[in-house]
Amino acid sequence: MRFNTIQFSQIHSKEVLIFHLTKNLEFLDSNTHLNTTFSNNLSIKKKFFLLFTPLPPMFNQILSKLKTSKPSFKLSLDNIPINTQDLAFRLNPRQFRLPTFSMSAFLQAFNARLSNLPSISIRIPRPRIAQTFKTYATKTRKAITKRSIMGSIVGTVAMFYAYEYNPFNTNIRLSYQSNAFNDSLVRSLSHLHENHFYPSPMAVGSLLQAIFNKVPPTAAVRFTRENIPLPDGGQITLDWTLPTRAIEYPGSPLYGEHYPYQPADNTKIMFIIHGLTGGSETHYIQQLVDAARRQGYRPVVMNQRGVNQALTTPMPFHGGYLNDLEHAIAHVKKKYPDAPMVAVGTSFGGNQLMRYMGSEAGKNTFEAGVLLSAPFDLDDCVDTIQDTVYEEFFIRSYFEKNFLPNVDIFQSLTESHGVNLEEIMKVKSLRDYHSLFTVKLYEHKDVREYFLHSKIFDHHIKNVNSPLLVLHAKDDPIACAKSIPVQTLKSNPNIIYAETTHGGHLCWFSGVNPQRWYDEPTVEFLDRALALKQNQKKEATTSYSN
Repeated sequence: MRFNTIQFSQIHSKEVLIFHLTKNLEFLDSNTHLNTTFSNNLSIKKKFFLLFTPLPPMFNQILSKLKTSKPSFKLSLDNIPINTQDLAFRLNPRQFRLPTFSMSAFLQAFNARLSNLPSISIRIPRPRIAQTFKTYATKTRKAITKRSIMGSIVGTVAMFYAYEYNPFNTNIRLSYQSNAFNDSLVRSLSHLHENHFYPSPMAVGSLLQAIFNKVPPTAAVRFTRENIPLPDGGQITLDWTLPTRAIEYPGSPLYGEHYPYQPADNTKIMFIIHGLTGGSETHYIQQLVDAARRQGYRPVVMNQRGVNQALTTPMPFHGGYLNDLEHAIAHVKKKYPDAPMVAVGTSFGGNQLMRYMGSEAGKNTFEAGVLLSAPFDLDDCVDTIQDTVYEEFFIRSYFEKNFLPNVDIFQSLTESHGVNLEEIMKVKSLRDYHSLFTVKLYEHKDVREYFLHSKIFDHHIKNVNSPLLVLHAKDDPIACAKSIPVQTLKSNPNIIYAETTHGGHLCWFSGVNPQRWYDEPTVEFLDRALALKQNQKKEATTSYSN
């Protein structure tokens, strides 16, 4: 940075004049102001810095007054070129003496100059000013933009959660016919009556809920398998587990943990029917089993043909037919004739349970039942998930769990039923899969006729004569809620329909650390319904004996 020319000296390369003061006067620098302080008893030399650029006229006036007085101090200039022609006397290039002057006159002149300081401008190169303001503007703009973006994101997230978690959205809506039994039953349901389901903040949408289905159950479940042969040579399996009891000794290191025990033959049984793509090995089934055994149930899971087991015949699981289900239930009833039985159907297993309880064979078999995310019309559901990630998931699950493990036994179907295995392996839709495989195996006219065998009709709903809870999520992307005949369900005095806004398909993850929620209201409903029915039977027996 270069200074303008002043009368005292031509300063080309130095920005600082160094003064050695010995008496009375002391100059200080603050970049834009020239300050003076005086001391009567200043005896030691000090070194100060003075920038003359803003005030060259003031310095010239001071210098002229200094020349007219007696010399009293020495001014040293180090390596600063001085134009000696501008001075009235000769200067030593390194050192010169100046006369003293009146301090009062100097102060008056100095104060006068200070009063004019606002009109004095500091010269800064324009390029530096421009760069300074440009840098400041850029940083300010970035900061404002960053704050705006963050504010928008935070505001959007806050509004989203405020909407999703408002009481109307989280409220569990119950539809049922009011009567003495239902009113008493509903009042006892702490998880459903006048309550809310709060989805996990980590999984508000149905897709995120589905992703968390990989979360393992709260406790591992070990089963004892029983193979059940079928009349046509096929096979299903029943996976049993024992009820558990909590350790109630506070001093024990295992206090609060559950351990299995051998129950009596009349211990209540929970019969569980899985969905299309999973058996007793799936997490959602094991979570339900664990909750049931903690409440004193003897759980048993039915594995359909080719599910969690190898096929013994080329005929795989057909959900439209209830023969295998009836055979399994009859086997359990025969094995434990005095044990009260309740049932839970998950996903397509709920579809089968509804049709079974609404049939002549299923009347009075179960004391109570629960349907979880049950599809009522498969044709509508397949249309809903067409060309979505859910259809891709089902196709992949069919191949990995049902088709590929049994591909050797399917080779005989090429001649017997005209099945082309290579074409099946290339399918990308559920309709194509069933059209090339299931329809040919079971000799249906087309895919719609195949789906029609699995549809829940009004007569199935009306014929249910045991307490039944239908638990469904409005945002279920697979078992679409639009196909559920809520009014028909409500017309049956034995059915209670419970709907949550969120929950996805058989997910219902809740809490900051996402955990399944549906197991507790399911077991609670079955417990309360079973207790109420037993009380009714006791009252009826007492009244008859009297």
